[in-house]
Amino acid sequence: MKNKGFTLAELLGVMVILSLISIITVPAVTESLNAYKTKLCNSQIDEILSAAKTWGTENVLSLPDADGESKSIDLKTLAEYGYIDAKINNPVTNENFDLDTTIITITKKGKRYTYAMDDNTINTCYSNGVKKSQS
Repeated sequence: MKNKGFTLAELLGVMVILSLISIITVPAVTESLNAYKTKLCNSQIDEILSAAKTWGTENVLSLPDADGESKSIDLKTLAEYGYIDAKINNPVTNENFDLDTTIITITKKGKRYTYAMDDNTINTCYSNGVKKSQS
């Protein structure tokens, strides 16, 4: 009479193969998720800068007059004027951007204005040290 089942060697072989597959795939999946979170955080920063540009367009008299002069606004101001939601999630830290400490600096350069997010906020999006250029 034949036994129907697997031998110990066969079971160990299957376990080794499954372990190798998980060792290879788990880091790749984790890296993909982290890249996605960074990309999503990038998108959040772009939205905040876009809201600041819209605010600047509609509040021209509040913008700097002289070349090289700067003005700072925070997320709280943008939220109060209705340009952004009061709760914007940072997908990397899984916390909301702080309304009082997240600052956008508007600087006049010639006839144009540049909008830059504070480095502390930018750094929360990049755990790998790579920063995004700002406009």
